[in-house]
Formats: sequence, C-alpha cells, structure tokens
Amino acid sequence: GDVAWQSVAEEAFGGNAVDDIEIVVEVDKVVGEAGDFVDVAFDHHRVVGRQELLRYVVLVADEIDFRVFRIEPVGLLPACYEMYFPHPGFNDDFYIINSITPERFFRNGLPCDIAAFQYNPSWSQWYRRIKNNIRIINANFSKPEVMARFHDKWFDKSYGSRARWNYLLRYYDKFITLRTPHNAQPYLKSTFEEVWQAAGKELTATSVNRFRASDDYTPELFRTWQICKGNFEPYNTYSDTKMFPLMIKSKKAIKAIREQSYSLICLNDNIHIRNYNQIMAEVRDAFESILPEKSSFEL
Repeated sequence: GDVAWQSVAEEAFGGNAVDDIEIVVEVDKVVGEAGDFVDVAFDHHRVVGRQELLRYVVLVADEIDFRVFRIEPVGLLPACYEMYFPHPGFNDDFYIINSITPERFFRNGLPCDIAAFQYNPSWSQWYRRIKNNIRIINANFSKPEVMARFHDKWFDKSYGSRARWNYLLRYYDKFITLRTPHNAQPYLKSTFEEVWQAAGKELTATSVNRFRASDDYTPELFRTWQICKGNFEPYNTYSDTKMFPLMIKSKKAIKAIREQSYSLICLNDNIHIRNYNQIMAEVRDAFESILPEKSSFEL
C-alpha cells in the first residue's frame, strides 16, 4: 500500500520524488509477492517481509505500522529518515492530485499537524481503541502543562472553528480524543522510539491479537504523543485535503480528481458501494486524465 502514492508524488514534486524517498513494500506472507505492478529491480526500494518485523502471524496492519520505524533504510540520509511517512502515514487510499511541496508536510524539521480535541462517541471499536491511546497519553503527560507550554500551537488561528473544543476544555485537566484527519500524516522516527520506550509492554501485548480487538491501540497513539511533545508545526490540514467516502460521494470524488480541486485526497472505499466496478473504472479514468504516465518504479 505504501507505494501507491508514489506516482502522484513524482508528478507533484516535479518528477524527483524517487531521488529522496525510499519505497518500502509490505509483503504479505500469504501472497508472497510485492505486487505485479512493482519493478523489484528498481534502485530506490527494497522488499520487506512481515517476518522482519513480527514474531507473530497477524492480520492487522496496525502491528506492522507500530514497527516500520525499525527498518533500516538504504540510501537515505539520517536527517531524511527522521522525517518520514510510515503506513498509515501515507496510506494506500491517499492520493496527491495537485502540486504540493515538502513544506506541506514538514517545516523546520517538524511534521505539520493540527492539535484539536474532538468528542469521542465510543460507538465503534475504532473509537474505543482511540480511548485506549488516550489512557497512555494521560499517564505520561500533564494536559495543563502541555497546553501552557505549547499554547500557541494548540490555539493557532489557522485551525478556525475546528479548535472550538480546545477553548471549551481549556480548564479540564485530562486529555480527550484528538481530531484525526483522514489524510497523510507525517511523523518523526524518534516519536516511535519514545512511545515504545514508554509503552512497549502495552504495544507488545497488542501483537498477540491476530485480529483487531477493543483493548488494542492504534497508530494515532504515536501522532498524539508527537503533538503532546510539541513536535509539530501548526497547520490546518483540512485546508487543502479532502476525504471522500466512495459509497456516498463517488461523483464528487471523481469531479475533484479531474479538476484537481485539492492537493491531497483520500478515497475511502467500502464493500457496500453500489455499481462498484463502474465507479472504480470512472475513478481510474479520472486519474488517467491527470496522471497519464507511469511512475518510474512501476512495470
């Protein structure tokens, strides 16, 4: 999944993306291949199997996400490796569809992000797992101290109304769920090292579950930790990105692709999409209209 964004990245960054970004392909032990569209001889990537990261056979991508930072890169400068996009940082449903610069993701060596609270309704397993993350955050950080120390980052004007819960909960002394934009998420490698040092026992216990469970943690734990450490530059990530659930907004998604209405979009698919084959064909045609050339790593 992590290679899917590279074609559009090359276009967006002027065709030079592969000079600076190493591609790591997740290999499914069941399938046993990198994908029939990947040129495995391409100089700027190497194939990494799950067995390099996990002692367990799991069917949950989160367990791989937790450990991707341990892969030693080939051909990257150390400074570049500190700033990176692990899965799901640039997931396989994220697409760059217009010009974009590295400064959209990193400024002053820090990830660009929005720090804003959001109500957690707990109505799904994902929301409950997010609450598990927050328990670890509250055990390691003091909310009054964090928000006082990084006040300007929590109350940046660019957030607009999306920061309203920050004001409402200004004097509440515990962290709650943070707003989680479904778009590209940059990280620092050091964030993963810190979280594993502080919560390695909990993260390791999650690995025992072959399938997602309500007592698991999610990759958003690392993002929330990063924000609480103040290791981010304030940026309203909603300003140039958009998530389209294809089940209900396929026409808007296709229009946005063709018109290149945003810098980055997420196409959230679903098994319940009506006329699935037709919609997927229209999505492919839309991408072909703006990105007719293959990426250099594709066959």
